Amino acid sequence: MLLYSFGIFLLSISNLAAQAQCGAHQALLQNLSEKEIQDFHQKNNEQLDEWLQNSSNFIKNRSVVTLPVVVHVVYHEDEENISDEQIFSQIDILNKDFRALNCQVPKVEEPFKELIADIEFEFCLATIDPDGNPTNGITRTWSRIPFFDCNSDFLYKKANGGADAWDTKRYINIWVAKLGPVVGGSTLGCGTFPNSTDSTKQGITVNYWAFGSEGPVIYPNHLGRTATHEMGHFFNLRHVFANGAPADPCEDDHDNIPDTPAQDRSYSQQCPNGKKFSCGTQDMYMNFMNYTADACMAMFTKGQKERAWATLNVFRPELLQSNACSAQSTTEQFEFELGPNPALDFFTIKIKSSSHRAGQLKVFDPSGKMVIYEPYQPINVPISLTSIQSGLYFVEFSCGELRSLTKLVKI
Repeated sequence: MLLYSFGIFLLSISNLAAQAQCGAHQALLQNLSEKEIQDFHQKNNEQLDEWLQNSSNFIKNRSVVTLPVVVHVVYHEDEENISDEQIFSQIDILNKDFRALNCQVPKVEEPFKELIADIEFEFCLATIDPDGNPTNGITRTWSRIPFFDCNSDFLYKKANGGADAWDTKRYINIWVAKLGPVVGGSTLGCGTFPNSTDSTKQGITVNYWAFGSEGPVIYPNHLGRTATHEMGHFFNLRHVFANGAPADPCEDDHDNIPDTPAQDRSYSQQCPNGKKFSCGTQDMYMNFMNYTADACMAMFTKGQKERAWATLNVFRPELLQSNACSAQSTTEQFEFELGPNPALDFFTIKIKSSSHRAGQLKVFDPSGKMVIYEPYQPINVPISLTSIQSGLYFVEFSCGELRSLTKLVKI
């Protein structure tokens, strides 16, 4: 019998969410000192810089790539065995975030708006497994282990109670499980940098309550940005703030990317308003590589795009040749319908031919006066009509540049 023990933590899950953190840097600390971590990143950066110098035309000669994903759901309690719909919502979010199509992009203000990058990576669940058989790109494993640690082998080995990786050269492996508490909070997720660990762990790991935007997700990590952040690490993007408590957190370019300003704050679980400053410059708190609350993350930069593409070509080139999934465009039409319509007390929005899961809702009366406004309205969530009188109205639903309008009759 395998003994698997953990310390006792008297913390509620809501408190854990409030103090949650990324475990990527902590995973490196398991085997390396802070100085060795800096040397590790420097070695990777030198290889990427060399490739970028010799590939000056890679941007104009490149097209959007679709990368195959397999999601390993490892659960102990039923709630942790998340639904297919929750998984689909996360793939949608990854695609919107990496293509700069998410609803937060238009809210980015100067001077950062011109730096917003469409990474041109799209992700799809694998349709072919490593043996060539059809698959939905999802594996499910019940485990006797109540929760896991990014830094151990338990989650990543079937023999130890987890799930084995699929060929990490052909698939991006995502493990979804309950991640246990750590000192100061809980782990939201972790992503592996190239060459940071052996192939059995290469991929990203996300706590089940921070994965996607449906199911048992917990505010403020309820919009799927943990996976976006950890996928950034997978493509060698570092935090834009200082890790490891350096003597002067403003002294160095922490992520080796010139267009992400140095900052000494992580904005952990915060949703700032207006301009914020540290290190003598304006902070890009809306960058996906901060710890900002999900609702206020919005962008990658052009410099991060270069770093991600260099990583794909230098360290993960086999993914470019993988045929393990069918491409799915994220630029489909944005159409919706209302139900019920006519409506008495409420209505809901149902997406027809779009993978968007939420948007901005405005309801106008015939004179053009806005009578209902919801800046973030999930689909299939009832919208109350008790505040307006019977009559004809116009409903506008939008996400970024996508917008659609339809009529509503209030009985």
